[in-house]
Amino acid sequence: AEEEQRMQSPSSSRQGLLGLTGAWITAHLIDGSVHLGFVHAVDPETGNVVLLRPEPAGPPGAVLPMVLLHDAIAEVSSHGTPRSPPDCGRPPALAPASRQSDSTATPAEIEGRRDAICEALRRQRIPFQLEGCGGEDLLVLGCLRCVPPYNARAVSCENEIVLSRFTELLAGV
Repeated sequence: AEEEQRMQSPSSSRQGLLGLTGAWITAHLIDGSVHLGFVHAVDPETGNVVLLRPEPAGPPGAVLPMVLLHDAIAEVSSHGTPRSPPDCGRPPALAPASRQSDSTATPAEIEGRRDAICEALRRQRIPFQLEGCGGEDLLVLGCLRCVPPYNARAVSCENEIVLSRFTELLAGV
């Protein structure tokens, strides 16, 4: 039988939250919402938790990061031991954008796509830089990185607004 650990009133136990780093938890917030995810980090000073929630609509391993403010947490249930989730598979990873090649695109087509994206960014006056060996990585607004083959799966950004707008731009190219 799987052991489940519950923590009531985490405001008195920041150390208890620190011990959950790497564990799968269910967090019940004071507003009544419930969130299941993997504890990526806990701020030792504030007790705020970075929770990586599985994204069912995304590709395998996709996660949605969420910050849970310590004072908003009413109760936490830990499922299993750290790094061994009950039945959620391997812990998610915050990996950089995928560099896997698009098997149907030639190098010339990929370069043409990059050029079209750069032109669309210039038309909209969005600042960007070409980085990396050979200038193949796009760094947009200093926070979004897009790598070959320059599709939605090859984009990484922590700012959801920038990410959604760039994804819209990609769809139009």
